[in-house]
Amino acid sequence: ELSGTVRGAEGEPISGARVIALRADLESASRSTTRSGDDGRFVLRGLAQGSWDLSASADGYASAGLVGQAIERGKSKEVELVLTGSAD
Repeated sequence: ELSGTVRGAEGEPISGARVIALRADLESASRSTTRSGDDGRFVLRGLAQGSWDLSASADGYASAGLVGQAIERGKSKEVELVLTGSAD
């Protein structure tokens, strides 16, 4: 399970942000998508063990990402994605 929070540069939670996890290797390619809640929190369940790249986007903000987030069987991981400024 991979969970976390999407926040703005001032630390405010961003609700409704789209969070995408991508895993691509020689044997498989996987993708999981969710949206953050009112408190900016999100949870991605059922991710296979391996290395995942995360991205988050929301209207009015520039996208942000994290590369190479290791998911291990039986362990939870917590991350924070910070969206800055305007995407304009």
